[in-house]
Parts: sequence; structure tokens; C-alpha cells
Amino acid sequence: MKRDKIRQQIDGLCPQKEHCEIVRLIVCDGFLWDFNRALELALFRTFASPAISGLLARTGEFNREGQKRYDDTSLLMLQLLRYGYDSAEGTVALARINRTHGHFSIRNEDYLFVLSTFMLDPIDWIQRYGWRRLGDQEQQALYFFWCAVGQRMGILDIPDSLQAMRRLSEQYVRDHFKFSDVNRSVSNATFGLWSPGCRAHCATLCARYRQPFSIQRHVKPWESNLRAAFTRA
Repeated sequence: MKRDKIRQQIDGLCPQKEHCEIVRLIVCDGFLWDFNRALELALFRTFASPAISGLLARTGEFNREGQKRYDDTSLLMLQLLRYGYDSAEGTVALARINRTHGHFSIRNEDYLFVLSTFMLDPIDWIQRYGWRRLGDQEQQALYFFWCAVGQRMGILDIPDSLQAMRRLSEQYVRDHFKFSDVNRSVSNATFGLWSPGCRAHCATLCARYRQPFSIQRHVKPWESNLRAAFTRA
């Protein structure tokens, strides 16, 4: 489907009631690459919280089977985006996510922050690097989509607006992001899965996100050329 036709179709849909279709169309509208990159960054950014990276370190999954864990997470998120959370594919993906998380004691506030990264990071990435910016309707659709996913994961107290979710995310960063050896351990395991170009993603994070990993000096050489490399016409 041509891009102009896709955007016309999106304009005729309701973000609250038809968010699954809007999200699917956004992915089809030349943003699949962007969603992949943004979700990589979203996953990586959660490692700046010692509570989250500590849990991952204790499971040992990123050290033992890092590539599988990384690929599985990306695949499950993209299944939800492309097919919807109530589709056959989405139902299977959510069941697997809930089964995996059910083995661990995870605080609701950590769940909320991770949910916020999946909601906000694709929006922020596309606004900065995408071939076009997402409109308010599309951003609202992503908000309602991830709220519905969160509800199906049993996450409580999900903020009632996109703006409120952003405030929650920023407050979590202020309260919980700090340097820890476990952050570096898990992030280093992830770095080992990325090509040199993918590692440059970290340079898109501002200092308050890089500091918990102590990786500023490793990414500085990339920063001057990063915008040109990721921005697509």
C-alpha cells in the first residue's frame, strides 16, 4: 500500500478504539526499521536501573543465552505491533511474556517504567530520525496500544495519558537511575550482541542515561555523525 494511502487510512481511524490497526499501519508506513532501533534502545535503557539490571543479572540469561534472550524480546514486541495483542500471534506472544515474568518478583513501578520505554522510545526516535514525524493521533494510538498490553500483563496504575506516562518515566529516571557494576555487566553483554553500527545507538542517549553505565568515553567518537547516519529521507 502506498504511503499516502496508508496515511489517509490512519486519518480515518479512532486512536482509542482502533489503535491496533493504526499501530500496524504505522509499522507498514516505512517505520519497521525505526521501531526495531527504538525498541533496542528501550531495552538497553532499562538496564540503567539497578533493580532491573540486577534481576537480569541474577537470572544469568543475558550472559548464558544473550542472543536468544535479545532476539526473543524483539520478536515478541514486533509480533504485538504487527498483528495486535488480541490476534492469535499476539495472544501467544503475551502468554509467553507473562509466563516468563511469572517466575520472578518484579515491582509494579519497574513494570511501568519498562512499559513507558516501549511506548515513548519509538515516538521519540521517529520524531528525531524518521522520514516523517508521527502526528498526535498516531502517538495517542501508541499510548492506547501499550496501555492495553500493560493491562493484559497485569500492570497496575497505568497513567491516564501519554503526558502522564512521560512524567512517570522521567520521575523513575530521577529516582532510580544510577551507576552500578551490574548495569555495566548487563549492558556489556548486550553490546556483545550488536554490530559496531548498532553500538552507536548508545550515543543517542543523553548523559543522564549514559552515566549509569559509565560509557560516555566509548561512544563520543560516534556522536558527530550519528544524526546523519540514522536520519532517513
